[in-house]
Amino acid sequence: MKSILTFFFIISTLCIYAQKPETNNVVYADSTKIVSFFTNFEESKMACKDGYAMNGYIVNISYDQAKKLDGKKIKVTGLFTIITGLKNLPKEYDQNGNEIIMQGRLNDIEYIDSPTIEIITK
Repeated sequence: MKSILTFFFIISTLCIYAQKPETNNVVYADSTKIVSFFTNFEESKMACKDGYAMNGYIVNISYDQAKKLDGKKIKVTGLFTIITGLKNLPKEYDQNGNEIIMQGRLNDIEYIDSPTIEIITK
């Protein structure tokens, strides 16, 4: 019975540590990285999979809020973070030496998560 429990313990321990932890590629900016800019918001032209592309930043805005801002001049202020792109990450290889194909954006992304938005003109 002891040998069965010991064997079970060893196998379960190996299985727990066999999974590679998922690394987060977000590099948080310091508090001096607050940006502010003006833009004419056009919902249909600025929409992308992560939010809305404005002045080189991806801004996280809900769809409902974007519909209200459509066609207006706005001021966006917020703290941005840089999400490392695939081009700046080291290549990973499998056990056979083949390169692992990764999904994601190629270049770094400057991302504003919780922006403060002011409407300048209606």
